[in-house]
Amino acid sequence: MRTAHVVYDNRKAGLLTELEDGRFKFQYDSDYLKINKPHYQLRINFGLELQKEPYYSDSMFIEFENLLPEGQFREKLCHAQGLDVNDSMGLLVIYGAGMPDGLIVAGDIKKALR
Repeated sequence: MRTAHVVYDNRKAGLLTELEDGRFKFQYDSDYLKINKPHYQLRINFGLELQKEPYYSDSMFIEFENLLPEGQFREKLCHAQGLDVNDSMGLLVIYGAGMPDGLIVAGDIKKALR
């Protein structure tokens, strides 16, 4: 089982987990859900509304897949780490990914928090 920390606006927002059966799980952090702000300001994506219950997917959530490089750059990164080119979770755990809006995903929480 591999995990990656999800940080939004420099707050730990949740945990992305690759389960033993190959499915993926995302769950918002309970402390993050307690922040006193409108929900539209806290959700990390329209497809992942704020909720206590975890989200499950048979493939990598598109909200996180879209953070990763494609094409030759992805191939080079995977080759450098001995990863399969389709190993999105491996890329997130090893390299992390981020967006200018403050969404960061990384295997190490220290790398994700600024």
